[in-house]
Amino acid sequence: MYEPLKIQAAKAQKGLNGERKLDYHLRMLPSTIYSVLNDISFELRDITFQIDACIVSNHAIYLIDSKSIDGEAIFSTQLEQLTQKHKNKERNIKYPLTQLESNKFLIMQWLQERSLEGFPIYYFVSIADSTTIIKVIGDESHIATHVTFAENIPFYIKRQNETLEKRYPNGNPTLKNKIVTQMMQAYKDLKIDYFKKFKIDISDVQPGVICKKCYRLETTYLKGKWICQHCHYIDRFAYRRSLEEFFILFGSSISNKEARWFLRVPSRVTITKILQRSNLIYNRQNKRWYKQK
Repeated sequence: MYEPLKIQAAKAQKGLNGERKLDYHLRMLPSTIYSVLNDISFELRDITFQIDACIVSNHAIYLIDSKSIDGEAIFSTQLEQLTQKHKNKERNIKYPLTQLESNKFLIMQWLQERSLEGFPIYYFVSIADSTTIIKVIGDESHIATHVTFAENIPFYIKRQNETLEKRYPNGNPTLKNKIVTQMMQAYKDLKIDYFKKFKIDISDVQPGVICKKCYRLETTYLKGKWICQHCHYIDRFAYRRSLEEFFILFGSSISNKEARWFLRVPSRVTITKILQRSNLIYNRQNKRWYKQK
């Protein structure tokens, strides 16, 4: 029962690592010029679509899709196919340029419905690991225009934006602010019901903090440290992975009571201190802690 869930969790973690690398490099973009919206999803009528990063300037909108690919990434422009070759195994990956083109079209419609059209939309594929070997079958210039490593993404954006700045020195800051405001108001978490998808019951969930050395759920909290009762491994930040797992399963917020259950820490005061150190935002009205966007 749990093997598909383990595979899904591994894929999700790998994708998350790739997005974190992208987020790190996007910090190079000056906030006075660019507004960066990470891991954002929208609804257009009955369609939900997700974008790893959306950057808005006074001149344009940039959509980024992050990919974590080990070994070789082989792009075929004729077949519109992406193949990963790693350890003598090959697998097909959803072609990101087609997905980005679709997202571009959906974003254009989303903006038109709100009378916010006017900016050109560009898109890039971010390859998380610079050791990945990128190969192209077909139009190399097309792939080179849209695909690069995560550390190069800010330069691709700045280069395109500087070209637009030469043609339109002032841009349209009013339109930019309206777009960002509307996007933030319409922000929607893309939730997957793993309980329904994998036919598991909430009673099957085993709470606890996993030891990253022996992978057992026998870690207890004592005086600011998480100590594995099986192998005695000590980790000050072991709870962070468990919180991420909770958010994947149950949504983007957690209460003190839920945290006490999931982390197996009975003290309300202790859990409050742990949550305060977890880079979460506390909402006093509903008494829940939220992941930062």
